[in-house]
Order: sequence, then structure tokens, then C-alpha cells
Amino acid sequence: MIKSAIIVLSSITLFFTIVGKTGADIYKYVDEKGVVHFTNMPTSAKYRLLRKESKAQSQERKYDGIINALCEKYGVETSFIKAMVKTESNFDPYAVSKKGAIGLMQLMPEKAKDLSVKDSFDPKQNLDGGIRHVSYLIKKYEGNVKLALAAYNAGESAVEISNGVPPFEETQNYIVKVLRLMKKYR
Repeated sequence: MIKSAIIVLSSITLFFTIVGKTGADIYKYVDEKGVVHFTNMPTSAKYRLLRKESKAQSQERKYDGIINALCEKYGVETSFIKAMVKTESNFDPYAVSKKGAIGLMQLMPEKAKDLSVKDSFDPKQNLDGGIRHVSYLIKKYEGNVKLALAAYNAGESAVEISNGVPPFEETQNYIVKVLRLMKKYR
């Protein structure tokens, strides 16, 4: 009895750990034998909603296909880009900063033009340009992601003038936040 309870609890814990990472709505029902059934796609009215996926979780997953494909294409770690997008725009393709940066990866109009991004509000174009630029920066700074992030945030010239991460509080906080979020998306 105790062994079976431990197995059931372990299975439930594993189920919610996996589901927590995928972010789907979860339904459950208990059958006539007392067996608990969980699913993200109920097949009958017996199932009841147990856990609802949040809008934020859904928004974050909305661009997974594009991000994964572009990260593979440009050789950049997916968790790194997702952390950047979360920090830059909170996965809002229509975000516009006070400084005029646009879209998911917050491309400045001049940078978007340099990257041949015609519509910064188009998620695919914005992500393609942004990820391609990040890939370039990582190569330029020989894999030093802190310098790549500093250059993305403050500009390459600021990194050159500072001979490293610029002493700007915004840039330093940006680097810390992206690297912390990167662990969440791994």
C-alpha cells in the first residue's frame, strides 16, 4: 500500500514537472475504480480543469518554432535567445521602447535596416535579424556572452570604448537578468 502510494505520488510529481515545463491546460478525472487520470486534451465531459495555462506562458511558447529554427540556423543557444526576448519585449511583437526599439528583440530602426529587416513588427523578420546579430556578436567577442549582451544593449562602440562591459547600470542589470532567465529556459 505504501509502495503504491509512493509510486502514484512520484508519477503525479513527474507529470506536473513535465507539464509545468510545457505549460498546457491540465484536466483530471477519477474513474469508478479510483484511478486518477490526467490529460491536456480531455476526451469526455468527466474531465475537470485542474490547472489553466497562463496567457504569459502561452505567449512565451508562441514563438518557439521560429526561435528554435533560427537558433539552429545561426548557432545560438535557444535558452539564451528566449531570455533575451523575455527581457527585451516580454514576448510582445508590438513592443516599442521609449528609445524607439521595436518588436520582440527590440531592434533600433537603423540596426533593423542594417540587418535587412523590413518590418520590425513581423516576429519572423525581427527574430531573424536579432538572432543573426546576436550570433555575430558572440563570434566577434569569441564566445563571451557578457560582452555580446553588453554590445547588444549598449552598442558595440560602448564595449570598445570601455574595453569590456560598459559601466552603465542599465547594461549591467540587463546582463544579469538575461543570464538569470537563461537558466529558466534551459
